Amino acid sequence: MKTLIGFLLALASLVVVLAVVEWERTELTSPGPLHGAHRVVDELQGSAGCANCHSDAGRDLASACVVCHEAIGEQLDATRGLHGQLEAGLVRDCGHCHIEHVGDEVSLVGDHAFERAGIEERDAYDHAH
Repeated sequence: MKTLIGFLLALASLVVVLAVVEWERTELTSPGPLHGAHRVVDELQGSAGCANCHSDAGRDLASACVVCHEAIGEQLDATRGLHGQLEAGLVRDCGHCHIEHVGDEVSLVGDHAFERAGIEERDAYDHAH
């Protein structure tokens, strides 16, 4: 009897673990709400929307971002403007400066973004690039 109870508990545990794994695989949970600027974009909604930015096809985040943010892509290609002049480690890591999945709690282009880009005072930056 004791062996049967142990077997049934192990089986029940396995079923629960497999159910959770399947749910995670099919539901694609988000780490938090999109910022308001992205929350209104239809192509970024639901599980399919996740793949538009976070593709498993070897594409980095910057490649996904410049699909919509063409002017930033032009800066990167021409190595001009704020984005085009970032150090190599930051150029392909948009999330380093632009914090997503926190809803509207943090500005996508706040003072933190300029500081991380090496600009101590946001007001001192010449936006006329």
